[in-house]
Amino acid sequence: MKNKIYIVIIIASFFMVSCLKDEGNYEYENLAYVQEIKGIEEAYSIYQFEEELVVTPEITIGNSDFNKDDYDYKWYLVDYYLDKNVSVIKHDTIYISTDKDLKFTADTNIPIKKMMCVFEVTSKGTGIVFKESTFLTVKNSYSYGTFILHQKGNNSELCLIKENEEIVEDVFGIVTGGKNLSGKPKQMCHFYANRDELLNIYTDQYPDYGAIFDFSTFEYLFPASVCFFGEIPKNADFQYMESYGSGFHSLVNNKYFYLNLLLGDKYRPYFDYSLPDFEEDVVFTGKAGLNIVHGAETGQLYSSGAYGFGVSFFSGGHELKMPGKMLCMMLEPGGSMWSNAKSRFYVRKGASVTEYACNCGFDLSKYMFVYDLDSENEFVAPELIDENTLFSASETEKYLFFTKDNVIYRYNYDDVTSKPVKFYEYPAGSHISYFKHGFDSEGERLEVGIYDSSNSDKNASLYYLDRTGKVTKSYENICGKIVDIVYKNSI
Repeated sequence: MKNKIYIVIIIASFFMVSCLKDEGNYEYENLAYVQEIKGIEEAYSIYQFEEELVVTPEITIGNSDFNKDDYDYKWYLVDYYLDKNVSVIKHDTIYISTDKDLKFTADTNIPIKKMMCVFEVTSKGTGIVFKESTFLTVKNSYSYGTFILHQKGNNSELCLIKENEEIVEDVFGIVTGGKNLSGKPKQMCHFYANRDELLNIYTDQYPDYGAIFDFSTFEYLFPASVCFFGEIPKNADFQYMESYGSGFHSLVNNKYFYLNLLLGDKYRPYFDYSLPDFEEDVVFTGKAGLNIVHGAETGQLYSSGAYGFGVSFFSGGHELKMPGKMLCMMLEPGGSMWSNAKSRFYVRKGASVTEYACNCGFDLSKYMFVYDLDSENEFVAPELIDENTLFSASETEKYLFFTKDNVIYRYNYDDVTSKPVKFYEYPAGSHISYFKHGFDSEGERLEVGIYDSSNSDKNASLYYLDRTGKVTKSYENICGKIVDIVYKNSI
């Protein structure tokens, strides 16, 4: 029912736009009045308080020169919303100007959202009304841009690079009236729970363990600890936290928690994962086509499957196990779990690293997802991997990228005999703390956060590298050690 309601809202919005722009061929008394309005773009966006929207319409009339004093004007916003109490679509009309030329700055009375903006022209002589519409997105000053969770001393801080490249150093402190984000940073997650857009920030500090924000208005809501069923104990070990599109995974005290975006609700999005029952403690969770959890002792692989289907980890009649410490798991580009795909797993045991390649996908005859071992090889350069190594797989090319100290390496896993090559090297003494692939208008890129060993509060920098290793953008010495990044664009 909720999905239908939201579809109705979207349809209603576009229907209204069509009506407002319908200049028709109607038999009005005199078509010599307003014939056309130009100078209004299809969409605008402004920051609340900080930016002024200026629109100067050009009005064309029929058989005489235009005199603006012959008309009345109205500019207003139409804000559609769902009244959850009665499940009815409603709207508010917010009048913002009675001048022909609009000069408007959004204050606290204007919603932070995308709305229809209507310009209405009424002939004083005949009362005929002509309307033109556009869309206006009003943005909170701290709701859009690049959000960087970083470490400052023994606490956390949130830095924001706004879309206009302005850097705001302590967003959390600003919006909470000077509070500290206590504890060392762990992870962020941007998601929609029960139709509400939230930003979860996790730290290791008991009892709050971070903070939850309304990501539409960037208002502080409540501590992050309310997300968990049951109390998270003091000095909890947050071993792993990661978000993947439709879910958010974490390991706390060797227990697996999974945030399902379709289940749960705004206040309790987590539930304890118990299908199947784990036979051992788990130490790694990641995504290799499906969400997979790796056992600590036996190397057992676990998964809840997808869409109600089961998962089989068998090869040659034997259960597929990968003993050792899981370093990385990934899905090769180009495949689909509903047909044929290939996943890779990298596991350290002692001084060696084993690379497992599995054929995977949905087996219609078994009516389940199947992971079948295709090859098992010793990784050619285990000396380049240590306990601080970070991994990121390209989603467009068959390369695995990883770090060692201040160097980024690229490994072609299509040729398991080839040595990794040096892809990029930062100055000696630099450390890489954030390392992931992302996309921009030019295609896939590597996003790299580095820091030096100084005690400065701004000893970290952010770099974007293209597929050739060229630095396309950099932000030097902007914050402390970078732990996680969330992007949110306004348009």
